[in-house]
Amino acid sequence: QTPSAGSVGTSQLASSAVTNAKIASDAAIATTKLGAGAVLQVVHATSTTGIATTSTSYQDIVTVDITPSSTSNKIYIATSVQIRKDSSDVGNQSAGLRLLRDSTELTTISNYASWNNNVVTRTQETVGYNHLDSPSSTSQITFKLQGRAMVSGGQVSFNHDSSKCFITAMEIAG
Repeated sequence: QTPSAGSVGTSQLASSAVTNAKIASDAAIATTKLGAGAVLQVVHATSTTGIATTSTSYQDIVTVDITPSSTSNKIYIATSVQIRKDSSDVGNQSAGLRLLRDSTELTTISNYASWNNNVVTRTQETVGYNHLDSPSSTSQITFKLQGRAMVSGGQVSFNHDSSKCFITAMEIAG
């Protein structure tokens, strides 16, 4: 005899009655059922916009927005950017990088990216960085990767020659 729709409760199911194979591929699972450490959402942004600067003021390279679902969750940030020191006209020139949550600096990633003490005219490198943040918020958050020249007058470039940088934010259940 088949029970009527909605008449079977969880107390009537055997502990092994529901398996992964029986769950529809489009079924939604409540994030509260996933447990600590589960990835709840992923947002990703890329940019190929080249930035060449001699300024020692930080400029946005790439940004991403994420809205955490709980104040106890963490945000894992992964980022990568191409950097080039463009000339040897200023001694000890290098690029500086930092990561921000909204307007708060989370960390200085590097003050010596692409540094070469003028041994060659151009140096370039890829800088990758990962950070685990605990924002304690359910409001939208903007994470920014910013860069600058460390010595005024010498040029550094980010995303040179249409190279691509990225920033990925993952909400992790707390």
